[in-house]
Amino acid sequence: MATKPTTAPSAIICPPNKVIAMVTAIDKAYSHILKLQALLANTYGESGPTFRNMHDDLQDNYLWACTDLAEKIKADLDASFSVECAS
Repeated sequence: MATKPTTAPSAIICPPNKVIAMVTAIDKAYSHILKLQALLANTYGESGPTFRNMHDDLQDNYLWACTDLAEKIKADLDASFSVECAS
């Protein structure tokens, strides 16, 4: 009995402008991750006591900036995931 040949799954086709939009969003997210990583590195370990000795308002503002960057990362990644390509 002959077997029916299988076909390869269709490739996802994504126009260059959509690829650029996706890569741009991921690049922005990576940039924000590096900034957040640098800020958070000053809150623990050998730098931790210096951070904890800062005035409470300064600590709050510092962590607020970290939260802003985390929200930007989420928005950037959401933007990269929302790019729709034809299949």
